[in-house]
This record gives sequence, C-alpha cells and structure tokens, in this order.
Amino acid sequence: GILESSNSSNLGFLLFYVGAKGNHTSPPINVYVGPISGEKFNISSFIANYTWKNQYSNFTYLTIFPNLGAAAIGKSYAVLVDSNTSSTQHIYKPIGPLSTFTPYTASAIESSFFSTEGSLLILFIPLLAVFMAYFTYGKDRVTGVLESVIKRPITKGEAIRSRFLANSVVVSASIVVAIVVSDLISYRYFHVYMPFSFMLYVSWAYSIVGISFVAISYFFSHLLKSQGALLGSLIGIFMVFSLFWSVIFDVLVSVFSIPSGTSTYVTFQVAFNYASPAGYSSLVQLYITHTLGGFASFSGGSQSINPLAYGVTPILLLISGILWVAVPFIIAHQLAVKRD
Repeated sequence: GILESSNSSNLGFLLFYVGAKGNHTSPPINVYVGPISGEKFNISSFIANYTWKNQYSNFTYLTIFPNLGAAAIGKSYAVLVDSNTSSTQHIYKPIGPLSTFTPYTASAIESSFFSTEGSLLILFIPLLAVFMAYFTYGKDRVTGVLESVIKRPITKGEAIRSRFLANSVVVSASIVVAIVVSDLISYRYFHVYMPFSFMLYVSWAYSIVGISFVAISYFFSHLLKSQGALLGSLIGIFMVFSLFWSVIFDVLVSVFSIPSGTSTYVTFQVAFNYASPAGYSSLVQLYITHTLGGFASFSGGSQSINPLAYGVTPILLLISGILWVAVPFIIAHQLAVKRD
C-alpha cells in the first residue's frame, strides 16, 4: 500500500495503465473494492456487494485511497477493474487482510538500527581497525621499518602517538559518516530522523569498539616479531571477540545449565559483553533500548531489561570504554618508548 500524505492513517494503492501500440491514456473504467472470502471468485457477486466504487478515464497512473471504514480492518478485500463497456474485460487482484497504518517512530528507528546497520558495523569496524593498525603501524614495527624512518627529534613515543591518533580519527570519522548516511536513508523512506542524542551514543559506542581494536593491535605489534604471526594473531583476535564470542557464551551457559531469560542468564550475558570490546555496542544498546540484541549479543536478547539493575550505567559504560582503549595503548606506548 501507499500512504496518503494528508491522512497518515489512510492507505491506498497505485493503478497504472499501459495501452497497446504506445497508447498510454486509459479508456473509461470502473474500479471496485470489496470484501472477499475463500478462493473462488464470481464477478457478478463481487460487483453486487462492493464496498467502494469510482470511475476513471484518460489516466496513465492513479493514486487511489478508498474510504472503507473501521469495519474493514482485519478483513481480506480485492480490487476489480473493468471496462465501462464490457464487464468481461476485467482485472482482479486480492489485497489484505487490511490493517491500520502505524507511522515509523524514533524508537522503532533506534531498535532497527542495531539489528541492521549495527550488525554490519560490529562486523566490519573491528576488521577495518585491525587491518589498518597492521598496515600503518604493526607491519613497520615488526620489520624494523619504523625505526629506520624515525629521525631526531621525532621519537618512538611520538611516532606511536601520531599514528594511533590518525587511526582513531579515521575509524571515528568512518563511523560518523556511516551513521549520518543511515539517518538520511531512514528519513528518505520513513520521514523520521534519528534523535541527535541517539546518534551521539552510537557514534561513541562503535568508535570505542573500533579504537579498542586498534589499541589491541598496537599492543600485539610489540609482542610479536614476525609479520605472519602478527597478522594471524590480529585476525584471530577479531574472530574470537567478534565472531566466536557468542559461541563461547552459549557453551558456558550450557555447561553451567543456566536457563535462558533468567536474571543469572542476563547477568552473565552483560558480563560477557563487558569482557569483549565488540560487546561494548550491545551494552550501549541495552542502555538505550532496554534490550540485548544485534550481531554481537546472544540468544534470548529480545526481552525487556532494566539496564541499571545489571550494572549498565553511564558511568560504568564510560569507564569500560576508556579502559578498553587506554590499557592496551598505554602498554604498547610504554613498550615503544622503552628503548628511546
């Protein structure tokens, strides 16, 4: 159906006419809308019991909004188009069951974001982060290229800080652009913008996810001595935290026989999200929507949850995000400057 802009609760349909030999203007027609029951169609019975009728002519396409009333809700209807001159020439199309139109709300946009765009971001942002960190810092670090290009007064500490800052800006900018584009698409199709506060929350959440993977990649760059070992380890970290974390959770839940949907189950689920950089976005989702769902969360995540009761508060989210970025980077920084 299509929406009538002057009355958002009224739905209708489009009617197109394509004539023979390039004739795009319709002859006079009757349009009937009426209830149907069963699969057998009788044109005489349908015309005798129609609910709505109108006549049209000389059109290429029409937007038709029949006023059927509240009694039509939940029932199956059909549209019949026939010629004014002969009822044997007709087109018949079932529609329904009919329902009222519910406008898309900001809350619905928020929930759908995590299950669609959020699922893609939580997959590709960590992958972007680990490969970017490898090619802009880790590879040069393990091959010795980084030391060879450093000239005084540029130190190793300044080198790691500048590259980490550049990587962080790229990750954050990519996320902001993706969210803004998603918002424009939502407005284009649903005429609803994401709330600005929501955009700030999700930009922060996915930036933390991406930058934390950059920091972890920098940390491993100072632990391993070969390109193959480093790249393999970074891919392994991505797969464990982003892809297999839910599998590990399900295995532990099964081993300890924790029933799905219980308070213990949700507590364990929240703790697992705190223990993974990729789970940070699910914690922000829980705080905003009171549900755990999306790519990085686990089974049973559609129930309504009070985030404060499970330790998901703004302060703890802030501390967790800072720790996931700061701890691995500070260690990597200390290892980098040790021989300055």
